[in-house]
Amino acid sequence: MGFLILFTICVSIIFFILGILAINNKAEGLLLWSFSGDFKYELKDKEGYLKFYGKHSIILGIIFLLIPASFYLINKFDLNRDLLYFWFIVFIIEIILSSVLRSKFFKPKQAKKQRWSILILVIILGIVLFTEYKDQQRMMATVDISDSIPFIESIVIKDGKTKDEILTLTNTESSFSEMVDIYDSPIHYLKWSERKLLKGDPFIEVEYLIGTEVQHSMSVYEVEDENISMLPRDFSTDVSFYSYSYTPEEDETYIYAIEEINQLLGINEGMKDLLNIVLSRGQ
Repeated sequence: MGFLILFTICVSIIFFILGILAINNKAEGLLLWSFSGDFKYELKDKEGYLKFYGKHSIILGIIFLLIPASFYLINKFDLNRDLLYFWFIVFIIEIILSSVLRSKFFKPKQAKKQRWSILILVIILGIVLFTEYKDQQRMMATVDISDSIPFIESIVIKDGKTKDEILTLTNTESSFSEMVDIYDSPIHYLKWSERKLLKGDPFIEVEYLIGTEVQHSMSVYEVEDENISMLPRDFSTDVSFYSYSYTPEEDETYIYAIEEINQLLGINEGMKDLLNIVLSRGQ
């Protein structure tokens, strides 16, 4: 979250400074400069354009300033983080609206160049904001799961296709604590090219509950033979051996994942026991 907040605050400050300079008709050389050269001679109404530029720069400054404020409120009151998409939509609307309106200040040839410049800016800022937001969403989901692990009381296992419940496990199971501790081993974030490992329906879905409330879920997938080579390599340390796949004797190869955030989980003995219990029931 730190980078995104710092980025949006810095962008907000820049827009506020540019807005104040434009409204007060200052730094004309800077405000009317572009990579294609000084375009002030292409303006039909220079003073009108500067006031327009200043007003919309301040609006953008306000939008970017409200993003970190929204982060704070969402975390404080535990609101849905998808609400942050609202500011992305507002940002896009403001950019498109200002792009359309500003063309009236330019001669036709320069107006076309301005529209392309704004479009490129929207794409770049949109990609940066969206990518950073998804990273923060993934990080916060990981934190939420980690925080809930010590308090899990039961595990519900469902068929991956039909969603029918197969069985429920409680803390009376000998390896329950290991079954619950899905972050016991290192995790691997799937690259775009690796996400086909999660294609189709999972073999089983595993829900972790406190009382009757689902805290998080995990999916177990069968790995198709042609995708085996995509699995991250097993590795070992002085303390332990780690693997991202499990192949029960004379059976398929399985992986364990948090599908929503594209996490491939390292597998401990409890997670193996969980799958073996399901396989022993003929699932």
